[in-house]
Amino acid sequence: MDRPGLEALFGYARTGDTLAVVRLDRLGRSLTELLATIVMLKDRGIALLSLEEKIDTTAAAGELVFHVFGAIAHVSPHFEAAGAI
Repeated sequence: MDRPGLEALFGYARTGDTLAVVRLDRLGRSLTELLATIVMLKDRGIALLSLEEKIDTTAAAGELVFHVFGAIAHVSPHFEAAGAI
């Protein structure tokens, strides 16, 4: 990843923090990168708030979104290998 500002943010963020973004596309330049970032945030215990998509992972519906993204990240390499993505 050649995004020094984003890398610095990830280095600064701690468990229990909430990362707020205007849109999800600010977190990744591709679907694969976005999914990996979201899974990393979940694994580190960092909540996500996306203003445009109205996703707040500190709420029950937002937590569900984290799980859905995690499931997509898990299966997307299989789809990519099959040429479906």
